[in-house]
Amino acid sequence: MRLEQISWYQAPPRPVIPRAIPIGYQLVEVIIGGEVRFPAEGADSYRTCGSIFWHIPGERTVYRSNKKNPYSCITFLFSSENAGSRSVPRYTFWDEPSEVVRFCRDCLGMFNTDDISSTTLGEYCYSLLRLKAYLYSKQIRELQQPSQLTSVTTYLEKADLSEITVESMAETAGISIPYLHQLFTKHRGMPPYQYVLELKMHKAKLLLASTSDQVKTIGFSCGFGSPESFSRSFKQHMGMTPGEYRQKRGPYYRLQ
Repeated sequence: MRLEQISWYQAPPRPVIPRAIPIGYQLVEVIIGGEVRFPAEGADSYRTCGSIFWHIPGERTVYRSNKKNPYSCITFLFSSENAGSRSVPRYTFWDEPSEVVRFCRDCLGMFNTDDISSTTLGEYCYSLLRLKAYLYSKQIRELQQPSQLTSVTTYLEKADLSEITVESMAETAGISIPYLHQLFTKHRGMPPYQYVLELKMHKAKLLLASTSDQVKTIGFSCGFGSPESFSRSFKQHMGMTPGEYRQKRGPYYRLQ
């Protein structure tokens, strides 16, 4: 994505005329004040400071301003050959008002100076906006999941990985094992035992990359009963041994 423009806009007291996004461009509108009405997440309501609208070609900018409290926004215009698709929902939210206003004002200021290249600034703006949009959409998905699944995932965050079983997961949620499988397959895209293995692998990779603990110690802390079972599972999952993974994640590996 190439940054083309960063601009400030204040909705006038008269009706706002929406603009269509042309082919080859994406426009991100970030509300920094006032209110604008927009349908999203099953509700057509006023969106406030922190709202992020990510428009692709053919879509129109927001325009239904609250006459009593007209919106203001910072717009980010990007160009790209792949502008026709986006990796985040059209509407998301940045839940720190002071932070989002500061970010937008800083970006607008940097765009209007010669102190930073448009390429560097564009990479920064696009990456951070997409990250905030992704985190919000992930949070919404988790809030919309069944309460039983929330109970299980909360339990998994606190439990000793070596003590977790499919039975204990089902018991925590007060549901049957078949229903537990159904929930995980539908909302996580994998059966519960695979989800637990993913948690173990995530913890193991982090410890291998950020500590000097022995491989066998890491294996035990991640819930594996023996160094052999840890190494075998890790290699099946990652295509390399824990030791090889640690070596490749070293700061100077590619400089050898």
